[in-house]
Amino acid sequence: NDDEKMFFLGGIDAWRMIVNSDYSAPLYPKKEYPRSETVDFQRGEVEWKEGNLYFDNWDYDMDIEYLSFDATDKF
Repeated sequence: NDDEKMFFLGGIDAWRMIVNSDYSAPLYPKKEYPRSETVDFQRGEVEWKEGNLYFDNWDYDMDIEYLSFDATDKF
């Protein structure tokens, strides 16, 4: 996507991590209860049979896997 390429490679600072390629998109599988975050989905969504679990009701850990980058690769 040329728009994403320009945004992420055209001046954004080096400490940003790309996590989203869209925003406000529907979830799959579809949630049964209202979403905690309706815009940019930075923290994920959790629900169970009795309802949505908002951010203050659960915790998470994130592992990052760094991929090698070959400067000769085409975007």
